[in-house]
Parts: sequence; structure tokens; C-alpha cells
Amino acid sequence: MGGLYLWVHRERILQTPFIVASPFIQRHLQSPHESAVASVKRLPSPQMYTIGWITALDKELTAALAVLEEEHQKPENFRKQPRDTNNYAWGRIGDHNVVIASLAAGKYSTVSAATTAGSMINSLLHLRFGLMVGIGGGIPRLADNIDIRLGDVVYDLGKLQSDGRFKRVGSLAPPPEVLLKGLAAPKARRRPKGPRIRQILDDMLRNHPLLAEAEPDDDAFVHQGVQNDRLFEASSIHVQRPDRQSALSSAATVPQDISKLQSAMAWLWSFLWLLYASAMASTNAATSTFPFEDASLQEATQTRACPHCDPKKEIKRRERRSPDPFVHYGVIASGNSVVKDGISRDEIVQRLENKCICFEMEAAGLMDNFPCLVIRGICDYVDTHKNDRWQNYSAATAAAFAKELLGVMDSDDVERAKRIEEITKR
Repeated sequence: MGGLYLWVHRERILQTPFIVASPFIQRHLQSPHESAVASVKRLPSPQMYTIGWITALDKELTAALAVLEEEHQKPENFRKQPRDTNNYAWGRIGDHNVVIASLAAGKYSTVSAATTAGSMINSLLHLRFGLMVGIGGGIPRLADNIDIRLGDVVYDLGKLQSDGRFKRVGSLAPPPEVLLKGLAAPKARRRPKGPRIRQILDDMLRNHPLLAEAEPDDDAFVHQGVQNDRLFEASSIHVQRPDRQSALSSAATVPQDISKLQSAMAWLWSFLWLLYASAMASTNAATSTFPFEDASLQEATQTRACPHCDPKKEIKRRERRSPDPFVHYGVIASGNSVVKDGISRDEIVQRLENKCICFEMEAAGLMDNFPCLVIRGICDYVDTHKNDRWQNYSAATAAAFAKELLGVMDSDDVERAKRIEEITKR
């Protein structure tokens, strides 16, 4: 399949083989309530766009579109190069016009990212730099005083690439000065004033309230509750369900009398229905008012992550004053292989001989040819306990940090920066 094509259902961006124009996307992503997102317009030239934003997953694209302050139609006179299969979305954040490119559906690797970046450069030679924004796995380093939590954000200007073993292969050429200067501003302001990410997330949900609601197969784009952020020792193995023998023992105690069994089943169904009705009423009441964060916590914490895992192997961490995401700067390791358990994770980190704090699967493939900043929202701890619960929220926090960064960057400085075609010339 070529580029990622889009349609919108209940304000969700979903993958589909149909092509739909940007006005359709913008119209459905907006809230039925008053929205701060400006109406769609069309700029006269693609050269008015200076920043490229790359996403790999549909949830990352959803978050990127949701933080735009203005959405645009395809600019006049824009023609993709013949081999460019990317799908592009256009818009504005602050004073910057941004073009968002999507990886083809199911193509999540360094090679696919490189192809996407290469196509973007060929079709949009005038871009100044790129942002690779999405989700990644966090590497806990409590001994080094690096306390990463789910939903936190990690960014990196260097690279570590994998040949199957995540070995270090070098560093990225110096990024544009405007990007380095822009990164210093949020860090300086965060200490006295706190991060802007929280406000950006609140604005995103206010403009697109359906993103605050969970669907049967998709979690809400909100914090999933501190009770669902559990860090275990590397040797801990996730337990999907209680021991089978215990289940069999419990089954042996079921009354053999058929009438009693039928009565018990009838009571059970009635009880489950009452629970369901109560949960629906609670959810409707919670999501009817702001802030969305309170509603999300009520819903997310009804069930706890890893209920059957050994609590003795859970690592106790200091409670944070707020669930708001922290921002960390550190090394992000990138490669084509997925790390699925804590022991393998720690072995790779030791081989890297570097303070790596995040794993991901796309960035290394594009960084040689695409000067960019990698931004990752932490959705798991790269161990057997990983699941999808935090992915949407982490995609949102990464997009929110990218928006915070662009909000403090001077558009004139960006305009004066070298074009990507000049930087990447051999």
C-alpha cells in the first residue's frame, strides 16, 4: 500500500484505503462545541511551510492534527514527486506553517521512516527541519536519578541506531541553531512557571472532546491513572491470568445441582448488568464537565494494570505531586527490533555504554538525511508488562511538547535557517 489515507469517525483518525480531502478531515475533527481551531484555508504556495512533522502511527497522527491551531487545504501549486507516496496534512501552530507526513499503514521501521523523510525532502525542498513525534518505551534509571513515568516526554538530538543489537553508530550533524535555541526556552520557563504541556492537553480536549472518551477498542487520549503506571523488576514476568490450577480448584467447588447453577448464573448476569449500568452512568456524568483529566482518572482506575503480577517485584517510587508529564533530555536508541522484556532491555543498555532512556523504531532511518528532533511520549517500560493502555495519551503528550517548542521559536529565525536541501547535499 502507498501512503496512509485517512477518514474520520467520532473525531478519531483511522486508517483506511480511501482518500478523503482535507476539508472532510477538518470538519469532522472539530467539536460540535465552540472550537479554537480556525477554519480551513489554502495558502498560495507550499514554500510557506517551513517545518516537517513525521508520524508513524494513526494515534500519533490524531494527536498531531488535534494540536493544530489552524488546518489548511493542500497549498496551491503543490505537486508531489512521482515516487512520493506520503500522505500530507497541512496546518499552523503559532507563527509556523507545518506539514505532517504519515508512514504507510503497517510500515513501522527505520527503513520506512527514511523513505517517508526522503520523499518529503524531494517534494518539499524548502523545509528547514523536521520533528519526529510519537511514542516510545522508557528505560527506568532510578540509580541515575532519572525517574521516567508513563506519559513523560523524552527528546533527543543525537542518535543510536540498531543493527539488531542496538549498537552506537555515531551522532547527528549539528542541528539548526534555531532548533537548539528553541529547546532552551521551554526548559528555562518550566522551572518557575511549570510546563505548558498540561494547558495544551486541556485545550486539545476542549477543542476535540471525543478524544477524552474511551471506545471499546481504543483508549482515551488522557492520563490513565497512577494506579496503572507500575514499574516492575527486570526479571518480573507478566501474568496474564491467575494460576490455572487455582482456576480449576475454584471450578471444582461449583454446585453440581443444575438448579443452583442456573440461579447462580442468573444472579451473576444481573450483577454484571448493574455494574455496567453504574459504570455508564458514572462515565456520562464525569465526561459532561471539565476538566477532562478528572473524568479520565475515574474511568481508567476502575481496573488496575497487572492485577495478577507479583507485587513483591514492583519497584516503589516516590509519589509525584502532580500527574503532569515531565520532560527529559537523553539518548534515544532506535532500531528495527522490538525489545519485549526487561532483562533484554537492560542488557542492551549495558552494551550501549550510554545513558539511553528510550527505545523506538523509526528515527534512526531518517536522521542521516533529515535534520530533525526526535520527541517521544513514554507508553511502556520495554518489558513484559507493556500494553496499549498509555499509547494514546503518550502520543498526545509528545505532540503537546512539540507544540510548546514551536510556540517559543521565532518564525523569522526559522525562515533564515538553511533549507534541508542545502543541509543534506553531499
